[in-house]
Amino acid sequence: MYPVQASDWLISYFEENNISKEDIHLYNQYNFGSYLIYRGIPVFIDSRAEQPYSPEFNEGVTVLDDFMDVSSGRITYMDLFKKYDINYAICYQDSIENAYMKEDNKCIQLYSDDNFIIYKIEE
Repeated sequence: MYPVQASDWLISYFEENNISKEDIHLYNQYNFGSYLIYRGIPVFIDSRAEQPYSPEFNEGVTVLDDFMDVSSGRITYMDLFKKYDINYAICYQDSIENAYMKEDNKCIQLYSDDNFIIYKIEE
């Protein structure tokens, strides 16, 4: 399942609000990161290869471990967001991240469809 409509909306949102790719620190889930890259959207992580995200291949890089910790509930999403300066998030409606973000007033819902939800993260 890929966020086709959500990506269309996100691209339009960034264009309409003159948000450059350098200013986007998007949290996304592992399974559809490669699709977002295909659409030209900067990602937190993607499923095509673990090498860029693991300390075994890049010393000091813990993106994959951090993602796994958040998606399993071992650390809070907000700890990860602070660590990586995340300012937007796209995730599955039924994800653990969404369960917490929808209750957090720092997470402003921008878009929603049957499968995906997009938030802007306020500081």
